[in-house]
Amino acid sequence: MCKPRRRLTREEEKKSGGQKKSGKKSGGQNKKAKEGGQKKV
Repeated sequence: MCKPRRRLTREEEKKSGGQKKSGKKSGGQNKKAKEGGQKKV
């Protein structure tokens, strides 16, 4: 979702927050790993 950050209820935060966190983490790690691997090699 490309919506600006806004305060959500705890229920919404748990649902969207959890998904966003896992998505950001895996995405960030994948990008970093890809960049790092290409730069190192």
